[in-house]
Amino acid sequence: MLLFVFAMNSMTFSYAATAPNWTKKLVDPLLLQGGELQKNKVVKVFKPIIEPSDVYANGLKLKLLVAKRGVKVIQKNVIIVLDESGSMGSITSPRSKRNIARKAAMELVDIVSNNNAGGDTTFSIVKYSTQAKITAKHLTDRDEIKKVIYDNVYDNNTSIGNALKVTREVVKEDVGKREDHIVFLTDGMHNGSMSIANVKALASDIRKGATNSKFANPTIYTVLYRQSNKSAKDLMEAIATKGKFFESSDDAKLMEHFRKMGKEIFVVNRPKIT
Repeated sequence: MLLFVFAMNSMTFSYAATAPNWTKKLVDPLLLQGGELQKNKVVKVFKPIIEPSDVYANGLKLKLLVAKRGVKVIQKNVIIVLDESGSMGSITSPRSKRNIARKAAMELVDIVSNNNAGGDTTFSIVKYSTQAKITAKHLTDRDEIKKVIYDNVYDNNTSIGNALKVTREVVKEDVGKREDHIVFLTDGMHNGSMSIANVKALASDIRKGATNSKFANPTIYTVLYRQSNKSAKDLMEAIATKGKFFESSDDAKLMEHFRKMGKEIFVVNRPKIT
C-alpha cells in the first residue's frame, strides 16, 4: 500500500492508495480532538475532499474520510443497461436519442465517480436490442467506461426480457461481493420472445437478490425515454424498485433524471459499516 503521510494536531494521517475500511462519518481533521479516533493515533484516510471555506474569504476547507480498524467497506456496482434498438437512432435534436442517452449515462458516471471518496464503486455496461450483451464488467476507469458506452452494437428490436436475463448474470456474480444498482433505459415496448408476465417475474427475481447475501437487494431504476405508450410505461414501472421509475418525455428531462439517479446512487454509495 502506498502511503502519503502528514501530521496535524499531533495525529498522523496516512493517505492510502488503496481503499481502506471506512467509518460512516465525514470529519474535518482540524476539528479532531480526543475521542475514539485519537486513541489509536494513526488512522487511514482516502482522497481528501476540498471545499470552499465558510469562514475565510478565498480559503479552503479540507475534509477526510477516516477509517476505524475492523470496519469493512461494501463495494458497489452500477449496472447501466442501454437500449440499442433501431428507434434509438432517430434524431430528436442535433443528435440521435442514442447519443443523448449515452451522454446522460456519462453524466451519471461522472456524478458517482467524482464523489466516490471510498474508491469502492465499479461500473458494468449491458447493451440490448434483439439480443443482449454484457459489454463490460466492474470498470473504474472513466475513459474505458466512456469507450464502452459509446461503442455501437445496435440492432432493430427491443428485447427487454433478454436485457434482464443478461443483467441477472452480473447480479449473480456480485452476490456476496458487491451491492448492485441497476439503471435500465428504453425508448420502446418489449417485443422479444419472452412474455410480459415472465419479464416482470424476472425483474422481481433480480430485485429480491440472494437471501443468503449480507448485502442489500439490488435497486432497479428504470427510465422510459420519449415513449408515451401506456403498456410500455406500465412494464417499466413494474420492473423498477418502488419509486425508482422515471418517465423522460424529452432530452432535457432525460439528463435531469440521470443526474438525479447519479446523486441518489452517490448518497447510497457513502461508506457503510457491515
